[in-house]
Amino acid sequence: TFHIRSTSASTITHSVLYAHAHLKLRLETTDRCIVSIAQATVDCADPAHRFSPSASSGSDMMEVQRCCGMLPSQPTLFSANSTSRNDFRRRGFRKPQQRKGNAATVRAAGNDGGQQIKPQKLGRQSDGGLDKDSERWKKRVMEDELRDPSNFLEYLAPRPVRRVLLGGSAVGCLIATAIAVTQLIHDASLGMPLVGSETASTLVVDLLGFAAFGWLYSREQGGGERRIAQRQALRQRQIELGDRDVYHNEEGEKMSRLKEVDADWVRRRLERWGKRDNMPFIGPEKGGILQRLVREAAPGLAVEVGTMAGYSAILIGQSLPEGSRLVTMERDWKWGLAAKRFLWQARGAGPGSGMEAVDVIIGNALQQLPKQKGIDFLFLDGMPREYLPYLQAAEQSLRPGAVIVADNAGVFKDGGLKPYLEYVRNSPLYVSSFVESHLEWRVDVPDGLEVSKYLGPL
Repeated sequence: TFHIRSTSASTITHSVLYAHAHLKLRLETTDRCIVSIAQATVDCADPAHRFSPSASSGSDMMEVQRCCGMLPSQPTLFSANSTSRNDFRRRGFRKPQQRKGNAATVRAAGNDGGQQIKPQKLGRQSDGGLDKDSERWKKRVMEDELRDPSNFLEYLAPRPVRRVLLGGSAVGCLIATAIAVTQLIHDASLGMPLVGSETASTLVVDLLGFAAFGWLYSREQGGGERRIAQRQALRQRQIELGDRDVYHNEEGEKMSRLKEVDADWVRRRLERWGKRDNMPFIGPEKGGILQRLVREAAPGLAVEVGTMAGYSAILIGQSLPEGSRLVTMERDWKWGLAAKRFLWQARGAGPGSGMEAVDVIIGNALQQLPKQKGIDFLFLDGMPREYLPYLQAAEQSLRPGAVIVADNAGVFKDGGLKPYLEYVRNSPLYVSSFVESHLEWRVDVPDGLEVSKYLGPL
């Protein structure tokens, strides 16, 4: 009994001391994060600093990333494409920047003006380029253990503390089991009955405790390894998808950083969502044709009918000349709100992204089109059978030379789009042609765009 109590007291004492040390490290880590976040927030609040390489040090941003996991520079975007909620949170506030180190001159990925990377020997390398024997690597592992608590209990007791408590409890039960076995052997030598004795009951309890605590310890140990592997796989997947920049820091270590939320960031996710769930977005192939037509027309006012999630609105907005405006209309209020969200997120790049000139109107396009005066470019992407009423409602607002583009002019040419095609191809008000392409997300289904030019009233 004395040995059991001594062992339990020792285990509890070490666990309390270990918990105190880790709580102190967590508080110190949190303090560093608060300082880094405050500095980064001040930098981002000033537009002059938003993309300035010298606005704040890269070490501050990496401190935010390593300590806090992630810090959104824009509100989080979620879609059906997400593999996890963390995938849509943004780290960092600036574009990749060229850095100069003492031993090597390196450049961030995507910076065409950077210098060539000099090879650098770092000894036994980790996945991130750090020497696993270095203090910096050990510190990073410790900080990784303190991140991302899923509940309040995990915040108070990080994984290292839980492992110490569970491991110590398992060892204590094992020692108690050994003592109980010794006592049973002693009782047997004295001829005392063993079945039903207090010592036998204690032995059973100790064995069950050892099995339970041992299983929990092994589960906790494996959970940490699985989490590290999942993060590595997620980072690699983000790099392959173009959502993460790979660069080398001033020490020559290979690092990665999530890109900022901007129009391209949102567009890539909408494309993956559309391809996975076969969403009726225009798609990248026809979207490229649409962008070319917008650049050639250089409209002062562009109007889209059928916003949906805002995918084509992003493409048009990126192709508009400076000073132009896009008005996109959506009848379904749920899709209208979703498009407003996505387009607002696409403005994360700030002035010059083209998204600040995009306005979403939730309502019936038949009522809204006559209110738009001086339309230079009209994109019809709603219900095919409604294209003709939309065009006729907009005719009084079209400028001579305006370009009208109708989506799905191939797959619906003999269906709902037939009256529209007959009208623009036979009317003296228009000169029309068909641009071949493929149905969105399907290279085996022919489709295309009907491109018409408004000649003006007779």
